[in-house]
Amino acid sequence: MKNAIKSFEGEIRYHKLEKGKKKITAENPIVERYFRELPNEEASCVAHNGWIGNANPLEDFGMVGWHYLDRSINIWSDSVKLRFGDCPADSPYLWDRMSQYVYEMAIIFDGFRLDNAHSTPIHVANYMLQVARSVNNNLFIMAELFTSNADIDAMFVRRLNINGLVREV
Repeated sequence: MKNAIKSFEGEIRYHKLEKGKKKITAENPIVERYFRELPNEEASCVAHNGWIGNANPLEDFGMVGWHYLDRSINIWSDSVKLRFGDCPADSPYLWDRMSQYVYEMAIIFDGFRLDNAHSTPIHVANYMLQVARSVNNNLFIMAELFTSNADIDAMFVRRLNINGLVREV
């Protein structure tokens, strides 16, 4: 059990305590929520998306490890982590719905910005970009990629045919 739970090495940022920030309430907590109940009939519970510093970008942190339990994810409370699985057969509705969305966006726009590309499963990004390029073969792809590893960056650029990178310095 000792090895199963990683010790907490990071720090909790109390971003709402800075001057000029909103009051802390149940709707505006001191730290971002990792999970949320959706206002639907099923009252579905979802995990928010985010990123993990110095993590393996080829690992789907939503499916592997203790990341949500040890609070090592920098959460974006305005988005949820989608569970695509390994292939379209694992979640047919999600793959179909997102493919349709990407297809429609590729009709409208000449380029995409892949936000948080380093924590999107690469097989999902590759599949969705193939859908987009079936509409617009010259689609410009700008990706936010924070891997801290030049070899992994190059692999993402090659596999996804990325035209430009947004990097953190």
